[in-house]
Amino acid sequence: MIAFERCNILRSNLLSDQVTEEEGPFFVADDVPLKSRIGRYGQTWMMVIAPVETSRKMPDANVLKITSNHWTLLNRDKAGTTRILVQGVY
Repeated sequence: MIAFERCNILRSNLLSDQVTEEEGPFFVADDVPLKSRIGRYGQTWMMVIAPVETSRKMPDANVLKITSNHWTLLNRDKAGTTRILVQGVY
């Protein structure tokens, strides 16, 4: 998923310096339709994921943090506590 979504984001010119937040891709995980927002804080790009239907349970991962050569899949709860689920380099 990361390589596919990153490719689409680059083709759309979303990662230009003028943009700080945009609607991201829609997809399905664990039979739950998900929507996303993509934003930038400094040199770090993040994709925040939430269920399309608010009554649906959110899969464990809800934040994808992407830097120039590293990605991290996180879970951030309502209280703001963040838990790293998996990390990788691309």
